[in-house]
Amino acid sequence: MLLTIPAHRLSSTMQTVISKIFKTVTQHVLGLTLYHMMESSQDFEDVRAALHDRMEWSIELFRSCFTIHLSSGGYFFMLCSLFFLVIAENIHIHYGRLSPAELKERAEQIGYGTFAILFAVLDIGFVIVRVAGFVALSGSPGLAAGLVLVSMSPSAILPMLTYPARLVRRREREPTGDAEMNSGTAVGSGN
Repeated sequence: MLLTIPAHRLSSTMQTVISKIFKTVTQHVLGLTLYHMMESSQDFEDVRAALHDRMEWSIELFRSCFTIHLSSGGYFFMLCSLFFLVIAENIHIHYGRLSPAELKERAEQIGYGTFAILFAVLDIGFVIVRVAGFVALSGSPGLAAGLVLVSMSPSAILPMLTYPARLVRRREREPTGDAEMNSGTAVGSGN
């Protein structure tokens, strides 16, 4: 007996799953942006300053990536850098010269979440450019995947790398064979 699911039910279920995935990803991305600062800001001067710093940093980063790989022949990497450089420059042209009041008005027109994700594109672009650089420089997809994983997860790898050293230090501090343990305190056996 073949189990069949009606098409309308399947599409409804798929829409629910996709909607939940998209909502989770959106909340995660918003947590990495200035979304909460935008919601709590009264005059938007601090938001404007933070966004301006982020735009300037992104433009300089993408320009440096573009020029470095233009000379070395990494065309895919150069194309990714150029693409995100154009996005950063356009965002800077459209939003970088606005006063805090005008910036707040634009953010309210399209919604704080959408506005924050617009600027998060620059951060995501940095990750994409870095991954493209690993792919271009490594020559092997396996090596590129390994480099990406290592570079993206220092908080997980660093403790694993330092574990052997901590284990050796812990063993050096343990009492030697001539002392016996008595309820958690080392007591010498010779006295």
